[in-house]
Amino acid sequence: MYGKCVFAGLASPLHRPEVVDAILKKYYGLVSDVVDGFLGKVTSVEDIRRIDVAGVACFICVVLTGGTEHLVLEVARRGVPLALIAHDTQNSLAAALEAKARLDYEGLYAELYTEKNLKYLEDFVKAAKAVHKVRGSKLLLVGEPSPWLIYSSLGIEEFKKMLGLSIDVIPVEELIREYHRVTDGDVEKELLKLKDVEVVELSEEDVMNSVRLYVALRNLVRKYSTDFVSIRCFDLLEHKVTACLPLSILNDEGIIAGCEGDVPATLTMALMYHISGKPVFMGNVVWVEEDKVFFAHCTTPTRIMARFKLRSHFESGLGVAVEGYPRVGEKATFARIDPVERVLRTGVGRIVNSSPISGNVCRTQIQVRTQGNPFKLIEKPIGNHYVVALGNHVQSLGYLAKMLKLKLELI
Repeated sequence: MYGKCVFAGLASPLHRPEVVDAILKKYYGLVSDVVDGFLGKVTSVEDIRRIDVAGVACFICVVLTGGTEHLVLEVARRGVPLALIAHDTQNSLAAALEAKARLDYEGLYAELYTEKNLKYLEDFVKAAKAVHKVRGSKLLLVGEPSPWLIYSSLGIEEFKKMLGLSIDVIPVEELIREYHRVTDGDVEKELLKLKDVEVVELSEEDVMNSVRLYVALRNLVRKYSTDFVSIRCFDLLEHKVTACLPLSILNDEGIIAGCEGDVPATLTMALMYHISGKPVFMGNVVWVEEDKVFFAHCTTPTRIMARFKLRSHFESGLGVAVEGYPRVGEKATFARIDPVERVLRTGVGRIVNSSPISGNVCRTQIQVRTQGNPFKLIEKPIGNHYVVALGNHVQSLGYLAKMLKLKLELI
């Protein structure tokens, strides 16, 4: 469901209408770029109660006058993230401060802005829309989480509660049956999209089988009407095929697809995808040194790479993996949500490599020089997979943590 950001002005009828209307017009002009709906001036609790919030991701309310504390409280009680904007006349800030204190007391989420920090409002809206899009969604889990995810598999029930998530679990054998039903014609059509891609170490059959698996996995995503998918991918090795390229293609197409049945990482991928507006990379933490973190995996969305080639899967030498080449100097945010400890851990920095660093780890490799202390990843581990998104999204992730009642932990 599309999540709208709805703007309204909250006013007491005691104040002069022409003054109040001018303030409303000014602030709507300042925020109109991030707003999808306009309610105008609201002066009564009844008007707020009549609002249908089903498709609303967040409210932005300018506190036009004093005497509006009860209106702010009523908006917040609708259960939608709220951004309040106060200005320096008409007792606006006084009302906003009183209202915000009551919201904090009741555990209702709202952020308070003035013109000085209004530049962060877009980050708030991105976070609210990401939560709205993921909440109530469905994950297709192909096979149970991989057996080595002995910590990451603990938080699945917490994630279901946190986001109203539903999970359809199907056996890997169902994917294999669908794989054998895919026609050569369907494979040939998809192969055309890869005709100019560099291929190393692989036979034509390897690539065809990988594309066949992509078509099969896409068919199951459609069959189960799911919003995202994760797969116990190493079980496919006995069939001489890997999920690396299929997951890459799905992510490039906007279908969130995670590895190894790691539900926390896949949900983190979904939220960061909606915040960043671009496909994201899920990788192992390979190494930490000084101010750098090294991530690697055998799959990546190709849209976020400067270029890529197809190679064999690192551990097994079987199937098809994706070796991506990142852009040096590009900003990158890495994050992981731990639903067990209710932590969202994140850091930001710049990518320092443009090609693989080591031949002894997975094919796509991204090393990020951070602005903080990367050794926190080792001192208090919360799982082995982190999600990397291009750009600086720490501010949005901070808002997202508050919306989901998570502790924000900055690297």
